[in-house]
Amino acid sequence: MIATAQIEISSVSIWYYDIAAYIDGTIRIPQDVRQVLSEQEFAQARRHVFHRGRSVALLSRYLLRLLLGTELKVPPNLIQLESGEFGKPRLGGDHAGAVEFNVSHSGAFIAICTSHCPVGIDIEVCTPLDDIDTLCRHCMTPSERLLIGNATKSMKLRTFLEIWTRKEAILKAHGYGFAISPRSISAIDAQPSAYSWRVENIPCPPGYIAAMARLNV
Repeated sequence: MIATAQIEISSVSIWYYDIAAYIDGTIRIPQDVRQVLSEQEFAQARRHVFHRGRSVALLSRYLLRLLLGTELKVPPNLIQLESGEFGKPRLGGDHAGAVEFNVSHSGAFIAICTSHCPVGIDIEVCTPLDDIDTLCRHCMTPSERLLIGNATKSMKLRTFLEIWTRKEAILKAHGYGFAISPRSISAIDAQPSAYSWRVENIPCPPGYIAAMARLNV
């Protein structure tokens, strides 16, 4: 059994799955994974050279299908998944648009969120980064760089990751991924829009930082 934690925030359901034992080989991948995944999903996951990558790929789609199957009350292997313009997975077929979802993984955790509005999630393990200033120049807006630069030494990594996870959650909620530059959007400045986005850092396992973005319509 995969250890699971669930929280609810602003009509968004969020699940965290601890897959550490599967990554290190202590526990084998569930035997029914091949029956739950499509042939294409299974083949794509198996292309990963290393055990860790294969495990994350298999479990990410396996857990997503189980979760969507429960919400839609259909067998998980019958759920049709397709990709949007920029590759974001979404429901297709008879269940198109029934549930919005997003998946993220980092370290030993997979995070999945579901909602009835466009939603994005990102989780990052808090490990030291070699050169935060260089990363900021490549992916942060001027106001974001200023906020990170003014953080104390002990808070600089956390501040960077809090902003980064919010930024990535926004990109994923829109479905852009990295088809556009992260510097083109701000995760800290309010931007006028026909719709209102709720973007915030959210509770997550110790040693991690996570954020979600949800469209309020």
